Amino acid sequence: MGREAAMALYGERRRRTALVHLDRAGGMYRRSDALSMLETTVSLRKVEAVGQLQNNCTCEVVFRDEETKEHAITQVVCVKQHRAIFADFHRQTQRLRVVRVPTCVPNEFLSAKLKEVDVTVKHIAHEINAADGLMSNVRIATIECKSVDAVPDTLRWSFDGLTGVALLFIKGRPPRCHRCGARGHKVAECTSPRRTYASTMRGDMDGDGEDYDDDNEEERGRAPEASQPTAESTANNQDQRPADQPTETATADSVGDGAGVTSERPEAAATAAAIDVKKTFLRFLFRARFLTFFYFANVFFIFKNVH
Repeated sequence: MGREAAMALYGERRRRTALVHLDRAGGMYRRSDALSMLETTVSLRKVEAVGQLQNNCTCEVVFRDEETKEHAITQVVCVKQHRAIFADFHRQTQRLRVVRVPTCVPNEFLSAKLKEVDVTVKHIAHEINAADGLMSNVRIATIECKSVDAVPDTLRWSFDGLTGVALLFIKGRPPRCHRCGARGHKVAECTSPRRTYASTMRGDMDGDGEDYDDDNEEERGRAPEASQPTAESTANNQDQRPADQPTETATADSVGDGAGVTSERPEAAATAAAIDVKKTFLRFLFRARFLTFFYFANVFFIFKNVH
């Protein structure tokens, strides 16, 4: 069987598959217990396969058509006199925040862009700021993905002449430091030598990506976000900035605590101070030598003219 045929069969069976969650209070369940429930609910003639998943309290049922599956999901069933729950079979959903995209860009366009990186959007809408009740350009989406790590941290977009880089944040996923590229700490806590995030990730993200902690924002009750630059102004600033100069912007989450602004390490500050002291001392010595030479030259000429 070729790859295309295999993927087609996978999609077809997945659409006809449902999960059955059994009550743990029922103890150990046998295959015959699930079959008896299915016989009374839809008839075994409409069932293609039955199997166990994860543990003794979860099993999958592959029906012969999607209509039978939809009918079964709506039924209230019992197994061993304990209630069982039918559920649709799909990938785990995640909560996604999309920032740095103008409000006018359609959500349908963002859904299509996320689909290109194998992220299926189940629902997406603009966030409403809890403090002032106004709509924000931040999008809140419910997505399905293979794994959290498979979702990129940025997403390049281009729409009707506008271009930019959206920042993607998944609830529960640690923020990525844009200095060293590692997760689990912010740039203010990074001990790696200073370098841009773009050079670290080699094009995976732009240099203006900043750390962002979605959990901390929720604990603060969704504080009002700082104004964000438009796509045109961002592009102009990037054109005027030297290639080796890091960007020092911050998101709404990092503006409050200064986590998104790059700061020099204490060792680098001490070294710079020592260099300044040395330069000042050398300038003093040069001036002192010049004044001493000038003084003795005047004395010599005065003495010569007198005698």
